[in-house]
Amino acid sequence: MRVFGGRVPKGDTEKACVNRAVEAFKECCEHASKYGVMLALENHGGVCTSAEQVLNIIKRVDSEWMGANLDTGNFRSDEPYKEIAMTAPYALTCHVKVSVKGEEVDMNRVVRILREANYSGYLPIEYEEKEDPMSGVPKFLAKIREALS
Repeated sequence: MRVFGGRVPKGDTEKACVNRAVEAFKECCEHASKYGVMLALENHGGVCTSAEQVLNIIKRVDSEWMGANLDTGNFRSDEPYKEIAMTAPYALTCHVKVSVKGEEVDMNRVVRILREANYSGYLPIEYEEKEDPMSGVPKFLAKIREALS
């Protein structure tokens, strides 16, 4: 199940928000474990903008029922591929985007990172480009297939 860490409300602190998220995820993992449900924390802004933030929460939750939902297009640092590589070993799920930091994704590099992390799941496409998806998705799918071959 994909989950989010949330944003810091006005007047609050990141530390307090992270602490609440960690406690909530611990409780959720305990409940989810009874049903065989994994929680996948997405790098999706707020308190989960960077790989460091995502990994801090995952490690503090400290549950075999929690990992990452790696979104290849959501890291905004100057080193997004480094952050992808940091998060990949914790990836339960991953979805790929055409762009990384506004530039065309290097799918060969993403696939290499995922393979080195022993990721063996699916690579669904999250398409957010201006180009019509009827033409853009097949082109991107061809790049993914080429990178996987």
